[in-house]
Amino acid sequence: MKPFASIFGQMNVDLIFHGVDVLPALGTEVFASNFAMCVGGGPIVIPYHLAKLGVPAELGTILESDFESFIARELLTRINYKNISEFSVGAKSPIVFTSVLTSKEERSFICFNAKVDEAALSEQQLLDFYDGSSVTIFPHNLDVAKKLHARGVELILDSSWTDDINLDDYAEILPYVKFFTPNSIEARSMCDELDLLKCLDILEKYVEVPLIKMGFSGVVTKLDGKYFHIPPVRTFKSIDTTGAGDNFIVGIIYGMWKKYDLFKTLKCANVLGGLSTEVLGCFRTDLTEEMLNGKLENHPEVHQVFNQDEFMECTKPY
Repeated sequence: MKPFASIFGQMNVDLIFHGVDVLPALGTEVFASNFAMCVGGGPIVIPYHLAKLGVPAELGTILESDFESFIARELLTRINYKNISEFSVGAKSPIVFTSVLTSKEERSFICFNAKVDEAALSEQQLLDFYDGSSVTIFPHNLDVAKKLHARGVELILDSSWTDDINLDDYAEILPYVKFFTPNSIEARSMCDELDLLKCLDILEKYVEVPLIKMGFSGVVTKLDGKYFHIPPVRTFKSIDTTGAGDNFIVGIIYGMWKKYDLFKTLKCANVLGGLSTEVLGCFRTDLTEEMLNGKLENHPEVHQVFNQDEFMECTKPY
């Protein structure tokens, strides 16, 4: 069966130090209450969880014969993920390693990134990899994105935070995007606007489905000139938010696979993002459709928002 979703990206390995009382100053040592070495967030999260939900999905990534690639393959084996297309480009070390230090107040990261990504492949290699798929994450190669869009492939783009994030930087690529998924901080910064409803007004000029993630306050979107709040599910016992954004995208793709309407699709995204926070790291090895559907049955209803005051009231974090 052709994959419904083909996702290409760098392989990530996370070293998670959880329960650090205080982040260390230079020259000091602190101890964590828990530790895990696992496949990190990013590309692999999406096809892994889609497969758990019965959606045909494939990962494409660059792996070599180095020790770091050996570790990545071993970790993939431990989570029983097999639907992967490996590419070799002769890179010395293609794996992204990240140390994650989590305290009650904040998370900090130390990352090594050799920056061996899809740019190392030819355009034809990428197009062949995506052949037959219906949805993918927006590729770095704009020419490839345009050709995929022309094929009818739906493209999802997640924004990346920078200190000078600006909507103009996305103007050339957003016409080819089905779903663009900035969070509230990113949306306010790129739109230069504090009012998230006005941010939606700005975003809808660029993208087919404007939406803004608000973490534990849910999602807000605009449809047919009206604003809607998709509330969060408030029953999650969250311990680690690592990977919640990737799992939010899993929910979007799952909803597309099931041909759900926009609101039910965003409910799926809410639920899967929330479920991922109940475990250490990005993966729910116990994820099932039954687990997702059980949460969907009790998901709060979507409601229309008419003004900023009402919006602020209904999106108060809990």
